[in-house]
Amino acid sequence: MIAKERQSAHDDLSINYRCERCWSNIDINLYPKSEYICEDKKGFVILCDRCKNEAPCGASCEYFEDIFLAFASPKELIQHFNAKDEAEAIKIWCEENGIEDTAFEIKSEEEIQVQEKNEGEITESPFGYSLEYGKLFVIEEEAEIVRDIFNTYLDGKTMEWIARNLDYINDLSQGQVREILKDPIYAGYKFKGVDIVLGEHETIIDKDTFNSVQKRIVRNIRNPKYVYKPLVLE
Repeated sequence: MIAKERQSAHDDLSINYRCERCWSNIDINLYPKSEYICEDKKGFVILCDRCKNEAPCGASCEYFEDIFLAFASPKELIQHFNAKDEAEAIKIWCEENGIEDTAFEIKSEEEIQVQEKNEGEITESPFGYSLEYGKLFVIEEEAEIVRDIFNTYLDGKTMEWIARNLDYINDLSQGQVREILKDPIYAGYKFKGVDIVLGEHETIIDKDTFNSVQKRIVRNIRNPKYVYKPLVLE
């Protein structure tokens, strides 16, 4: 009986979601955008195994989001721009958007090796923390705001409402509120490649609060294009 109850609880947490590139719902995983984009890009991308294997490494943000994610295959890209090959299609897109081809340069092997060496190291301080000698320390005044954002969202308010109505966070946009709510750093974790590992820094919220917020974010999504499996910490 207990085993059945546990299985039922597990089933209730399962959420269908799709690859952001081809919309497949098979072999889906959640990956940090920084794994693919040469800038320090925050956020996540949902890809199936096939699209993950085809994804560029160290590309520009425009290339990854407006070319790779926008077209499910090179053939679709070529047909869309009525081009003879993929290179010509990208050239046409660059001309239409005023972007130079050099914006799509891929990282050199040396740069990739440096990235792998530093993988898992925290290089910038998120809101609520200061970074000193590679370690994060809580800024209590900002940490109180982070806690209030999480608690207010769990109380039923939207991200937009939080950004507009909490007077003391007027400097934070709705997008920044979303980043805070989805960042496991506040629960004491950090990214190491595609894995999430326990960090050594002080937590601002507890793991249960973080997990509850991730599940509510998914429940509130209306557009199926943006539905993804919630990032739940074990």
